[in-house]
Amino acid sequence: MGFKGLIFTDALGMKAVADQFPPGEIELRALLAGNDVLVCPVDIVKAIEYIESAVKRGELSEDEINRKVMKVKNQKVGS
Repeated sequence: MGFKGLIFTDALGMKAVADQFPPGEIELRALLAGNDVLVCPVDIVKAIEYIESAVKRGELSEDEINRKVMKVKNQKVGS
């Protein structure tokens, strides 16, 4: 579709999602789905643990995380 902007999740702590998956897995799944910014993570420490584990397993690359960081960092206000 060619969309180049940032992709944000809805609040990850909402019950519709938070009741379905454990903290950490929600955030990992959101990244794997293509989101750039995770809004209101349920448990930041768990999210980091899940994401680090996914990188170690090769499920998510460190390069992909770095691309997301740079995409956020380089976003211009009003773009």
